[in-house]
Amino acid sequence: MPSNTEIRLLLIDDNSDFLELLQILLEQTNQAFEFTTETDPQNGIARFESTEDIDCILCDYHMPEMDGIEVLETIRATNTAIPFILLTSAGSEEIASRAVNTANTGYLKKDVRLNHVDRIVETVTGFVHRYRQQQRLEENLTVIDRLFGSIDDVVYVTDLDGQPQYWNDAITSTTGYTDADVQTLTPSELFPASQHERVQESLSTALEEEPPRLEVDLLTKDGTQIPFEFSRSPFCDEEGNVIGICGVGRDISDRKQYERALRGLHTTTRNLLEATSREEIAEIVAMATKQVVDNPVSTVQLIEGDRLLPVGVPDETKAVFSTLPDYSINEDAPVSRVYRSGVSEHYTRVEDIDDGRDRGKLKQVYYYPLGEHGTLNVGLTENEPFSKASQQLAEILAANGTAALNQLKHASDLRTRERMLKTLHETTRELMQARTPESIAETAVNAAANILELPAVTVFLWDDDTASLCPTASTDDTYELFDEIPTFSTGDSIAWDVFIDGETRVVENVSQNRLVYNPETDIETELYVPLGEYGLLLSGATEQGIFDDSDVEFAEL
Repeated sequence: MPSNTEIRLLLIDDNSDFLELLQILLEQTNQAFEFTTETDPQNGIARFESTEDIDCILCDYHMPEMDGIEVLETIRATNTAIPFILLTSAGSEEIASRAVNTANTGYLKKDVRLNHVDRIVETVTGFVHRYRQQQRLEENLTVIDRLFGSIDDVVYVTDLDGQPQYWNDAITSTTGYTDADVQTLTPSELFPASQHERVQESLSTALEEEPPRLEVDLLTKDGTQIPFEFSRSPFCDEEGNVIGICGVGRDISDRKQYERALRGLHTTTRNLLEATSREEIAEIVAMATKQVVDNPVSTVQLIEGDRLLPVGVPDETKAVFSTLPDYSINEDAPVSRVYRSGVSEHYTRVEDIDDGRDRGKLKQVYYYPLGEHGTLNVGLTENEPFSKASQQLAEILAANGTAALNQLKHASDLRTRERMLKTLHETTRELMQARTPESIAETAVNAAANILELPAVTVFLWDDDTASLCPTASTDDTYELFDEIPTFSTGDSIAWDVFIDGETRVVENVSQNRLVYNPETDIETELYVPLGEYGLLLSGATEQGIFDDSDVEFAEL
């Protein structure tokens, strides 16, 4: 199986040259692809139908024997889930847009310019992400179904007229009838009147070799209806004569609740994938806990800086708490620990939580991680704990919320990257027009601070007269940190070391570095970017972990 990040594409186009060019361009992107190509649409359909190793189909619209819409309709006749993207030439968008009226179907202009290839990658990865998420969600149904094996079953034997002959203790504990009551009960008294006909029909099929299972409501003594599933088979004496019917009845209340909840979570997943902000996702996730457990008091905490803030807060939660706490990510509290560890924590007694927060009427709280984004907190005001099925559903909900937040962040990162690249391109033109080293340094400093948002930036240029790296341009916040910006010359300093070896470097715990220029500095992290033989760019921060790989990449640009 390919990795979770590798995408398996089926490309269909009668133009083999275009297929080859598109494949080459897609291979040059940061996304890992595995390609299958077909120039005959019929062969493309056959290839898809004969293999399960396809994540997405990219198909041309204009093909002589069978156009792209016909391919789409053929595929959709047997598979409505596989992502399908129609590639159209100029003037075909109206035709394509009429065809795209189902989920996991889209269209793009047929164009291999670099910016459009990035759009293809973004569209494909978005579609495939949702497709795989839906597959994982459906796989979880199998996991949950295994939980039902632990439910105590009703075992019974009736005569051929349906009169009880034997039953175990489960039937009395479930229905509230005594053994004496059960002895005289008829099938009609154990089931609602609206279901009597189905029960009678089931008795007539009970003697078949493999009688179908019967789903029906079991009627308790106080009139409560409990959904049950009954299996039946002939009950024979030692000579093999059929003398009655034996069977097993299983309370399927949890399964029915699970099925209802799962249907709700399917809808929730679609809503999550259409959400356009973190706040909207947080609200959807918090509200969806109603589908998992009765009367939840739920909150979604999202990271903002170094704190976890209550963002998704349903009205039911607001009715319990006048104000909701926020948390430092570093404190010893369940929310903070779950965020840091990525492992859920369950408290069936809120008295066991010692973090100084007032939880009011809550009796128990369940905390679930939302990846790097925050946590889902589900509180209950009753002592009845989550069932295993409810816990599993809550984990699915948290996983879907995390996936939606990841997708939103990914899309935002792509837009930010495109915006930065465009602005840096404009800055490059300014640099080419600069006439003095000083103006070049000033432009570079402004770009690093305003475009890349790097803190405390200074450009040091080499000065032949003094044989040193002299500060040539700095941002205002640099002067707030230093009374005097140093000059670096031959000797032991990080700046000189970077200038000589010509390698970009991020330095954490600056004051502890043996090459630090000033051991008393308040700077904790520094980013050094060499400028060849001309000098270097330096950015410093008073906190650790400020610079990531993208900062390094864009600073080098």
